[in-house]
Amino acid sequence: MGSHADIYITLMASMPALPTPFTARELPISRLRLAGRLKLLDERDAGILRRIEAVTEWAHVDMATEDAAVIAELDALMDELDSETLQSVVRDRFEVRTVLAAMRRRRAGYPATEFGANWGYGRYIEQIRRNWTRPHFRLRRTMPWIARLRELYDLGHTLELEYEIARIDWQSLTEASRFHEFDFDAVVLYVLRYNVVARWSQQSPTAAREQFDRLVADGIDDYSPLIPESL
Repeated sequence: MGSHADIYITLMASMPALPTPFTARELPISRLRLAGRLKLLDERDAGILRRIEAVTEWAHVDMATEDAAVIAELDALMDELDSETLQSVVRDRFEVRTVLAAMRRRRAGYPATEFGANWGYGRYIEQIRRNWTRPHFRLRRTMPWIARLRELYDLGHTLELEYEIARIDWQSLTEASRFHEFDFDAVVLYVLRYNVVARWSQQSPTAAREQFDRLVADGIDDYSPLIPESL
């Protein structure tokens, strides 16, 4: 097997270009073939990639996992990641979910003071708590998309909400990918972008309703925003 750099170059050179999630009629490479190519990664890289997917792709998260366990794994992963780009990508995706969890709890009538220790993740937990009664938690400058998410959530526009979440993810990942072409970050970002395309290309109004229910309606009593049935 070649050097790490050679492997990354070989992998990225073999990957077909990804269409945007919202125009894709089919995936440019099957998940099986993608998995086959990723076998070139060594054990450590493959493990890091699996862990990143496990905490960012809800389909990979055990439905029975406690919030505290998810956040503990996330903290451990962030400590192990050498790349600021990958740290930022993982954090950003959790912050979107945390904002949605806060909207759901507020709408359900919970005051900020009743939050458990592990209800969310990111840089804005305390700001959200301090600005609980503000429509957008005073985050509009930091998160320009928050007003749109709140509007769609309040209206119950299922497919549009899912579209907006995918758009936010896609934009963040695409921006990060501009600075990485043939390194491990590039491989991870490709896989995460692939997952966004795959998730959206399989979308339908019925599936969107089910996803919406998982995202923002269920699990209130369990305070579980970070596992699939609850945010």
